[in-house]
Amino acid sequence: MNIFSHSLFDTAVSIFISWALFSLLCSYIHETIAQIKEERGRFLKQRLLKQFQDLPNGINWASLLYLHGAVNMLSRKFNKPPYEISVEVFAKTIIEVVGNAHLVQINENSTTDTYQNVSLRNYKKAVGCLQHSDMLALFEQSLKDAENKNLKEGRLQEDGVYLDLLLNLQTWYQNFLAQVSDWYKKKTRRRLFMIGTLIAMLLNVDSIELFKHFNTDETSRKTLIAFYTENKASLEQQALEISNLDAVPQSTPTLTKLKVISAQLDSLSKEAELPVGFNRNFYSQIHKADDIEHILMKLLGFLLSGFAVSFGAPFWFELLKKIYTKKTN
Repeated sequence: MNIFSHSLFDTAVSIFISWALFSLLCSYIHETIAQIKEERGRFLKQRLLKQFQDLPNGINWASLLYLHGAVNMLSRKFNKPPYEISVEVFAKTIIEVVGNAHLVQINENSTTDTYQNVSLRNYKKAVGCLQHSDMLALFEQSLKDAENKNLKEGRLQEDGVYLDLLLNLQTWYQNFLAQVSDWYKKKTRRRLFMIGTLIAMLLNVDSIELFKHFNTDETSRKTLIAFYTENKASLEQQALEISNLDAVPQSTPTLTKLKVISAQLDSLSKEAELPVGFNRNFYSQIHKADDIEHILMKLLGFLLSGFAVSFGAPFWFELLKKIYTKKTN
């Protein structure tokens, strides 16, 4: 028996396609809100402020970083921090910020004429006069590693020290950005679940009802599968863009794409005669319900839709891609 020719297979695929399309819609809603609020830039700043709080020295290095001209000029507005600070800008700026801190400049107990480079000389002075802290340990170790690599015949190669110091700080920042991306994705998953559940209640995207519908309506299944097949490349590209938003600046016009995907899904739902739409929202369903069991089943269907959305559109489109690859082999 060929499972790919069974009606139950088409029903399952139709559900997966529904989840993929609904997840794409909810992802664009989330990204549109995030762009309007400049949330990614705020999230990065919050994490840097938390990471760079240096209590022993009474300094928040991230606060000074954002006040520095090289970073401040990246902001479009004072209350909208930049989404992206490149590793090169971060490393050069943090060296200047550490060396030029007021606490360092007024400290006369630690001076050094080791380097001609003013930024490097002040940075070395800073690691020598500041109190021990986690952040100072990072600054100090980065400099020590750079000096050890460039100590030749008892002399320090100044240019090499500066370049390696930059590289060490860039490497730390790259690792930090990877952590920030993971934190943001976890936060996004929680939000997608809430957005997915809410939109499901507004539009009656009830996974249980959809399964029953696809299981009994062959025409609806074929219409949905045909839509996916015809638009497969475009939909997968959109899912890829969604998954890459953590790695690229927020230049993607998600509001425009949200309007496009909304119009497409509205047209598709009418063509496939899907049991979805604002006129079927949860409030209207409550009035039609004649028992608590029906209401609970509706809530479960909405929660299943929200749970599916929390995985993200890229997950479902990748799953569909694997299914169709096996089907064609």
